[in-house]
Amino acid sequence: MPDGRRSSAFADYVIGPAWLTSIVRRRSSYPMKHQFFFFVCFIAALATATAADRSKDADDVHDTALRYVLAHYEAPDLAKVPTIYVTIDRKDPSDAFIQRFATHKPPVLKASAGRGAAPGSVRCALGDLKWISDDEAEIRVGREHDGGDYIGFIYTVSRTPTGWKVSKLRITAIT
Repeated sequence: MPDGRRSSAFADYVIGPAWLTSIVRRRSSYPMKHQFFFFVCFIAALATATAADRSKDADDVHDTALRYVLAHYEAPDLAKVPTIYVTIDRKDPSDAFIQRFATHKPPVLKASAGRGAAPGSVRCALGDLKWISDDEAEIRVGREHDGGDYIGFIYTVSRTPTGWKVSKLRITAIT
């Protein structure tokens, strides 16, 4: 280099803003431990943002799957079902999730409220959510009618400009 400083092959060919060029050329101004610290902070911030987005997306995928089950319920007629009880990952869903179905007929409730349920009730189990990409996920769904008939599915749910939609389904079990 013309100014007599020690150089690396990479630093000789850096093209960009002056601040970037000076950082690359003066490596000693940012010791490796500081660079590593900034890198770890950046990755942590990115992961936190992604986790928060995935949490809301997971609720939306669960919502879409349950609405699909209810829209395609065939026997007996959904109007004759007194109550639908729901679990997500074998636990009760949050109050916010149940609130999404506040006006649904028949009412959608947490599974823990279904002990000693009225005859004819339906239980829906939403679980095993597997992300394929940021815009696509697979979810296992099970539906049991009054302790008898059971049918299990795997739904592929995809993000569209208007929200999430079930794009594929596979039946995994029928009893």
